[in-house]
Amino acid sequence: MPEGDINKYSSAINIDYGTNFQMFVIQIMHNLGQIANCIFLVCSSWFLIDSKKAKGEKIATLFGDVFFEGIVTMGVAYIAGYRFSTLDTIKQLTPIIFGNSWFISCYILLYAIHPVLNIVMDKLDNKKLCSLTACLFVMYCCIYFVLKNNGFYYSKIIGFITIYFITAYIKRSGFYKKFMNKKISIRLIILCLVCQMAINILSSYITVKTGKGLYSRWNQFINPLFILIALGSVGIALNKNFNNRIINYFSSLSLLIFIYHYNGVMTNYIRFDFFQYILDNYSYTNLLGWCFVFFVIILSYAVIASIIYKSVFKKYMDKISIVIYGKISTIWNKIIDSINNNEITY
Repeated sequence: MPEGDINKYSSAINIDYGTNFQMFVIQIMHNLGQIANCIFLVCSSWFLIDSKKAKGEKIATLFGDVFFEGIVTMGVAYIAGYRFSTLDTIKQLTPIIFGNSWFISCYILLYAIHPVLNIVMDKLDNKKLCSLTACLFVMYCCIYFVLKNNGFYYSKIIGFITIYFITAYIKRSGFYKKFMNKKISIRLIILCLVCQMAINILSSYITVKTGKGLYSRWNQFINPLFILIALGSVGIALNKNFNNRIINYFSSLSLLIFIYHYNGVMTNYIRFDFFQYILDNYSYTNLLGWCFVFFVIILSYAVIASIIYKSVFKKYMDKISIVIYGKISTIWNKIIDSINNNEITY
């Protein structure tokens, strides 16, 4: 968000986390978002581990989905009275390139490189894979997570790759068959949630005593507790057959729902305007209730928009995206062939 926008909305986001019970519940709700990201990533990795090829057409259709969402969301925002600069418009229509939707960007990158990661893992036996996975876990889920900017170099795609390798070891080594039964998985999830609540309480206490806000520091998808919760959720799913058409349908919409609820317009404008309006007219006395209202509004919009898009527009957008991909692929292959045919030999 531009610096001017941060100043404009500073009062809406300047919230005292303190020891207020409402804020404690909101912290937990906020954690659930990152936990959901982690669960989606672990589940996706679970299936990609057995894949040998990344389909360019799938990447193209994901770009098309996000582009169409950008048009729809900007259209809704425009009707609501918002106006955007040319640069903001470009960023909203191409959030994958500009990083406005970091999760989708990283997911596409992970999907694109997963065959290479699988080749690396195929060359390793379980012991070496365990060593590599343990190194990544210690470096990024432990040392970096605690020290943050003072730890190892980190970016979100490194976090994705780390979780990918953790999931790969759990699956390829057969670890999940021995230890990820339903009872252990439920106990693991409960234990991790209790530990995270304790961290939230401690962070709130330190914030009150020192004025240093530590809460957001722990709300990262690389949080080892979140990863264990995601693995526990997979453990439960592996021990139970789900055959509900409604659940399966909405599961197929999960990525679209994420795209429609988490984008530049929603996170950088509408969200802040909503809470600025609440602060100016009602105060934050019942902040928890207003957070729930906002959640219902955004989720309803995301679900309805996703259903309409998948039912009516997606098949056309997929065709357009695949045609564009084909043309770009042809040009790209000609460039690569030209480079290879004109290599300088020494």
